[in-house]
Amino acid sequence: MHGKVKNIVKCDKCGRNIKINHKYKRVGDLEYRYFSCKRCGAVYVISVTDEALRQEIKKYQKIMEGLQTQIVPPEISQEAQLILQTNVQRSRELKEKYPLELKPWEK
Repeated sequence: MHGKVKNIVKCDKCGRNIKINHKYKRVGDLEYRYFSCKRCGAVYVISVTDEALRQEIKKYQKIMEGLQTQIVPPEISQEAQLILQTNVQRSRELKEKYPLELKPWEK
């Protein structure tokens, strides 16, 4: 069945259904994208980026835009996949190394 996809997840801490409302926070060079449970305040970090990673994401997006408008050599498609994998790994590393610390009113 096709329809509008709802961005709802279940909170691991209290079990409440959470409608994902993306929030952003910048700490120095790091940008966090996250959402939280309104009932218990549990925070779920979606991604963490630094300036270098944001530049790589732009590079990936530019390649993907090119793939949609023209036929490109397989090497370009492979490069895009490598960039994507590297970006995902880098975001995971940043997430581990720099956990998000929120004030109670930011949750």
